[in-house]
Amino acid sequence: MNGIVSRLSALGKVWLGLAAGALALIVFGLAAPGSGLFFPLLSLWCNTALFALALLVLRRAGVELDLFHKAVLVGVWAVAALYFFWALGSRTFLYYWDYVNYILKQYNAEAAFAQSTGAGFRFLLDSITEDYTNFIPLFTEFPFCLSGKTGDDYAFCQLFSVLPSLLVLLAGLVCKAGQLLQVKNTRWYFLIGFSWCVTFPFLRMSAMLGQPDWFGLIFAFMLLLLTLDYRFDRIDLPRCLLIFAATAGVILTRRWYLYFVVGYCFAYVLLLVVSSVRLAKSGQQSRAVHRLVRLAVFGLCAAGAMVLLLLPMVRKILGFDYAGRYSYYNFGGITLELAAQTLRIGLLNFILIGLGALGAKTGLLRPEGKQTLSNLLVNLVVPAMIINSYRMEFSAEILHNLMAAFALSTLSILLGLIITLLFTARSRDSRTPIFRFACVFSNAGYMGLPLISALFGSEGLLYASAFFTMFNLLLWTVGYSMVSGSSDPKKVAQSLLHCPAIYAIVVGLVLYLLQIPLPDLIVQPMELLGDMNTPLSMLITGMLIASGDLHRTLTDQHIWKLTVVRMLFIPVLTIAAFAALGLFRYGMVTQVILLLECCPAASITSVFAVQFHHDEQFAAGSVVLTTLLSILFLPLCALIITMF
Repeated sequence: MNGIVSRLSALGKVWLGLAAGALALIVFGLAAPGSGLFFPLLSLWCNTALFALALLVLRRAGVELDLFHKAVLVGVWAVAALYFFWALGSRTFLYYWDYVNYILKQYNAEAAFAQSTGAGFRFLLDSITEDYTNFIPLFTEFPFCLSGKTGDDYAFCQLFSVLPSLLVLLAGLVCKAGQLLQVKNTRWYFLIGFSWCVTFPFLRMSAMLGQPDWFGLIFAFMLLLLTLDYRFDRIDLPRCLLIFAATAGVILTRRWYLYFVVGYCFAYVLLLVVSSVRLAKSGQQSRAVHRLVRLAVFGLCAAGAMVLLLLPMVRKILGFDYAGRYSYYNFGGITLELAAQTLRIGLLNFILIGLGALGAKTGLLRPEGKQTLSNLLVNLVVPAMIINSYRMEFSAEILHNLMAAFALSTLSILLGLIITLLFTARSRDSRTPIFRFACVFSNAGYMGLPLISALFGSEGLLYASAFFTMFNLLLWTVGYSMVSGSSDPKKVAQSLLHCPAIYAIVVGLVLYLLQIPLPDLIVQPMELLGDMNTPLSMLITGMLIASGDLHRTLTDQHIWKLTVVRMLFIPVLTIAAFAALGLFRYGMVTQVILLLECCPAASITSVFAVQFHHDEQFAAGSVVLTTLLSILFLPLCALIITMF
């Protein structure tokens, strides 16, 4: 036995000691339930295990801290201690909610363990469905139990329970970044980089505001260290288990950190996919495929295990009735909300799209019929619906919103143009003009108007008309020159003059501003025509999908690239830009404009491809694939946008 122990590394001996300590705690908890020593000893064991886990992560990530690094760590910790001591006596503001919330959780945890060992663990586990879990008190009890147990003592004790593991991992992260950057002067780099990193506000937040949320950064740093240079070229089981444990730790710290985990995982997967595509292009197809297969296997296994581990939390998230707490939820629960959004804007549309595709495949709806229906929609139905949307009582607020809609529409389309140009700046492919056009101009007519009508009614359609005005102006100027290679003012003017929607908007504005009443003889036929928009649009969309070569579409990497830009990057970056600029204060106006911007590639892309001798199959495939994905994507977009 002594020989086995002697052959263990220092870290191995620590883990052996932790295992022995865990057994001793189990025996002690069973023999003396309710002992006042059990919870502090458990907390001490947890802190030691957390520190050992941090060292294990450093080793697995290929980072080794030498004497210089350790000296800097001790110095930074000492400075942090002085800062805490000064800050706790000089602060003038306190974030009362977290300050009181966490200290009360600590008191309640102590009271629960004082009843019995089982009661203490039940107290910890019962909070797993709440945003503020009882996970942090498990680590902060020691050395809090040795203090005067005030709120300031609780903050100061985090120097011993939280900061050591956090600083070690942060030092490892700085070293890892230096390895990836191939830094030559490693000591100066570490001294400057680490000193700069510790000035991040997490120290101030805990000391000045009484927030121990920085505890979650320990697991976040673990996750970064384990994934920065790991590309699944082989299955590293210990690393995968540590990634899983770090992810669970972040989520258990606070439930809403789950969204940060999802965001990071998405970015990581995207990085792996892009790097695998580059591998495949360089002739290493087998390696690229195996890398993606390993990623998929790990992702599925980890997601399944995480759901099982956090099943109560998952059930709470999926079924919680948010309607009583957040006004932007209409139905309660993210599952019900997604289902409701799909029913409102998807299910009936899916049926109509299916009927259109079925009719085209069976010959009931002939190809020339698609053009006839399209002409009917563009020349009669859409203008009637636009004019009808302006038939409402005059309101200065609505007029102000309408003006804002014109400005936001222009901004959203121009943002799409800028994003597209950035993605295609180095492209010299012959398909680039169609690629850019399809990314910039969405199918706001066929897919957008039914969506807006279902979600926002006539007022939403009013703001949508502003989008269509700017959309058509930019389409027949910027878009036309993009695909034709020229910008003949006469042709552009003729195209605009032949656009019925422009005339409908002008007529509608006159009716709205002058409040001119229309007789029922005109109103009723116009309403009936307007109501045809959704079924006609969906039937045409179904016929469009049926006419495409799905096999070629699904295997063309350029079409997939276009789809990612059109359906992912442009919506996400535009929503982020609007949020950063504070434009969600316009409420429904912003939501309408963003939803129209999230629509698939414009169907006119195929028309321009034929007219100006571009790749017709590429244009048609782009429209078909983005339209197919939008059937599932748009309800999700509607949910996200209407949450703001």
